[in-house]
Amino acid sequence: MLLNIAGIVGPVSARDILVFLGVTCGLGGLAAIAAGRATAQTWRQPAQLGLYVVLIAIGVRLLSAALFAAPLDCLSCFALDLLVLAIAGFASYRLARSRQLARQYPWAFGGPEGK
Repeated sequence: MLLNIAGIVGPVSARDILVFLGVTCGLGGLAAIAAGRATAQTWRQPAQLGLYVVLIAIGVRLLSAALFAAPLDCLSCFALDLLVLAIAGFASYRLARSRQLARQYPWAFGGPEGK
């Protein structure tokens, strides 16, 4: 079965979708989540997480090309990988930072001492 996603990427097979889900969403997503959490826990700026996400996206693209013969020079594939990893990384960053601030300043977020 071949799919054509808006004519941008070209024909996409079921194998390509499984590679995307396994490598990008699975391995890369977990790495982006870990990077987001680590960046938040060490009180670093989100821009630094952006650099980490770009490096993870490059690694995911190289891993896909090396293991599954995915095209390495596909800019739209890299952009899709980057978008998915950025969403996972920045969501993890925001969640970890929110928990960190609520734990450190409970009076400001309606904790036990704030009421």
